[in-house]
Amino acid sequence: MPDARFSWLLADTRIKHELAGSTYNRRREECEAAAHSLDLPSLRDATEADLDRLTDEVQRRRARHVISENARVLAAADTLSRRATRSLGPLMYASHESLRNDFSVSSQELDSLVMLAAEVSAVVGARMMGGGFGGCAIILVESAGLEELEDHLRDGYQEQFHRAPEFYRVRTVDGALAAGR
Repeated sequence: MPDARFSWLLADTRIKHELAGSTYNRRREECEAAAHSLDLPSLRDATEADLDRLTDEVQRRRARHVISENARVLAAADTLSRRATRSLGPLMYASHESLRNDFSVSSQELDSLVMLAAEVSAVVGARMMGGGFGGCAIILVESAGLEELEDHLRDGYQEQFHRAPEFYRVRTVDGALAAGR
């Protein structure tokens, strides 16, 4: 997605977490239980129609996240192949909403960064990234609005949490390629 009109910003909540000892493992177990309830090897094989078969509300929410996130990943790949960068925004926001509501891995700090980012007109989309419970939000922004975004996030986050987030400007690059002989 190298396109100079857009930039990626990682906004770090500065909340540290231990995934191994957190509820992250519980989410994995809940997904495995949902797949087992559906007699499937993995939730990647589940469809929206399968959700009605889950009687446990927690399993249903976890499965709904996995199913919808898989669909969003495919839609994002299509969007990128068409170079329709702005179409990533709604996918990113929907992903964050699902991670917050169905997978329950967001935090007040992450939600705040995503909401603050959405207030900046140059922002295309934002979502939490990583395992959740703290960490970073990733934000797609028009390059011309990067400074405004950082200022807005810094001020709003500082006001709410009495500390500033850290920012990392990142860019996409081609993946690894096979070396020629």
